[in-house]
Amino acid sequence: MFAVPIILLGGYKLGVLSARRAHERAGKEDVVDFTVRSVSILGYSIPQFCVALLLLVVFYMFLGWFGPGRLGSASQMIVYSPEWTHYTGLYTVDALLNGQLDVFIDVLKHLVLPVITLTVSLLPIIIRITRSGMLEELVKPYVITAKAKGLDENAVIKRAGRNSLTSVLTVSGILLASMLTGVIVTENVFLINGAGSLIVKAALQHDYALLVGFSLVFFLIFTFINLAVDITCAYINPRISR
Repeated sequence: MFAVPIILLGGYKLGVLSARRAHERAGKEDVVDFTVRSVSILGYSIPQFCVALLLLVVFYMFLGWFGPGRLGSASQMIVYSPEWTHYTGLYTVDALLNGQLDVFIDVLKHLVLPVITLTVSLLPIIIRITRSGMLEELVKPYVITAKAKGLDENAVIKRAGRNSLTSVLTVSGILLASMLTGVIVTENVFLINGAGSLIVKAALQHDYALLVGFSLVFFLIFTFINLAVDITCAYINPRISR
């Protein structure tokens, strides 16, 4: 979940920036736009497991900064001790509630590489969807009219960005639902015992009851997120509900 705001907000901001610079240059290559497009294409093209393994090799094997798993050995001794109280099951929240700042920092350190992996793989999707939507909006008559009347450039971009949010929210809802239901590759590479790892174990052990249960949960998650996205899109752009 730590990767969600980075992917959604970062992807939207970079997409808007790229589209704005491309529109202002009108036919000429812009350095910022070219850089954003190149990095997004590169990130989208590299398989997720390659990104994860590369990060492990560099930051774990060579530098020793971050490691796999959810906790370090010292933090595990604290978490599994009788003095530790499990409030929510989330190590970050429980560490703060237990007053263990060292455990909280250790948990965040173990989340750095998985968050980077998901960001590198999913951020380009939001960037490209946002950029395409913004470029379509910036050439529409209402934008041209607003600029001709002398409306502030930032206000025009804000309005165009609001109108382009429909497609961005639709894709974001699918990505969010996918992340909530477990990112199997990332979890297995970094030895994180999440929903994705549990699904793999259930499939290998032929635990059909658990697989059916997960399918039902995933169905409900996708349904509610898509419903929330549709309601949000209708609020942003009332023409959709007509």
